[in-house]
Amino acid sequence: MLLMKHKLLFLGVLFILYQNIGFAQLTPMFEWSSMLPYNQAKCVTEADEYVYVGTSTGLVRVAKSDYSIRRFSKEDGMADFDIAALGYSNSTQSLIIGYKNGNIDVLIGGEFYNLPEIVNSGSISTKVIHSITVKNNLAYICAGYGISIVDLNNRKFKSTAKFQPAGQPEFSVYDIAIDEHKIYAATAKGLYEYSDLNLFEDFGSWNLMSGLPNGHFTFAEIFNNKLYTVYSNLATHAIDDDDTLFFLNGTNFVPSTEVVNATITGLKENRNKLVINYKTSGINYVLAKNIDWSDYVSTTNAYFSNTSASVYAQDGKIYIPDFYFGLVVLHASEHVDLISVPGPFSNRARKITF
Repeated sequence: MLLMKHKLLFLGVLFILYQNIGFAQLTPMFEWSSMLPYNQAKCVTEADEYVYVGTSTGLVRVAKSDYSIRRFSKEDGMADFDIAALGYSNSTQSLIIGYKNGNIDVLIGGEFYNLPEIVNSGSISTKVIHSITVKNNLAYICAGYGISIVDLNNRKFKSTAKFQPAGQPEFSVYDIAIDEHKIYAATAKGLYEYSDLNLFEDFGSWNLMSGLPNGHFTFAEIFNNKLYTVYSNLATHAIDDDDTLFFLNGTNFVPSTEVVNATITGLKENRNKLVINYKTSGINYVLAKNIDWSDYVSTTNAYFSNTSASVYAQDGKIYIPDFYFGLVVLHASEHVDLISVPGPFSNRARKITF
C-alpha cells in the first residue's frame, strides 16, 4: 500500500512537471528587459523644464521640478549607448547627442534621428566626439579630427573643418567658444582663432593664437565678453594638479589666480554664470562665478567623486555629472541632492542566480 502511494506521488510530480514544461514552450517563463547602470554620468545640458544627462550606457532626462526620471536606451531608438557630449537648441527644440565612437543622434518630438556620417566616414582617422556647442539652430561638433557643423533645422551636416596641417595627421578639437564674429577652438595643439570673413572649411583660415603655452587646451568659453580657456598640463605632460585657467585681457592672455595647483575637469558658461570643475590633491571642487566675478558658490562634497563640465540652470541649481554617483545637484546654499537612477550600479556581472 505504501509502495502504491509512492508510485502515485511520483506520477503526480511527473504530470505537474510535464504540464509546466509544456506551458513554458508556449509562454516563456523568463523575459529579458534591459536594466542598465546609468550612474556613470559624463555630460549634461539644460532643456526647458528638463536637464539631460549623458552616461556610458544611455540617456537620462530629469525634470527640474521634482527630479522625476525618464531613461532612454537603444530599445527606445538610440543608435548607440556610450554618450560623450550633449547639446540643446531652444530654437529647434532638439537635443543633439554625440557618442564616443562618432555616431550622432538628434532627439526631437520624442523621435530619434540618426546622423551616421562621422562614424561611417572612411576619410576620418579619429572619430571620437569631445563636446558639442549649440548656437541657435547650428550644432558645432568638436571631435578628434576637427569641427563639423550640423544644421538642426534639417538635421544635415553643413560643413566640416579638418584640423590637419599639410602632410600631418589630424588633431583633436576639444571645445569651442563663439562670439559675434569669431570662433575660438581649444585643441591638442594650442588655441586657434577663426574669423567669419574666411572659409570655415579651410584649415588655413584658423590662426594659432600667441602668448600661450604649447600643448593641449581642453576648454574655451566666453563669459562677460571675455574669452576663458584652460591649458591642460595633464593632457600635455601627464602632470596632475598643474592646469592653468587663462583669460584674454585686451590682446594679452593672463593666468587666473582663481584656480591654481589643480586639474580642471570642466568649464561651462550658462545664464551668466561660469562653472568651473576642478580637482586638487584628489579632492573635487565646484566653483561658480557671477558676472562680477564674485562667488555664486564654491564648495566640495563627498558626492563629488569624478565630475565633468556642469551646468547652472534656470532654477538656480548647478547640475553636475559625476562618473561614480551619477547626477549631483548643487544648491546656492551648498546643499546637495543626489539623483539616483534605478538600475544596477555597474555593468559588470560575475554570476546570475535564479
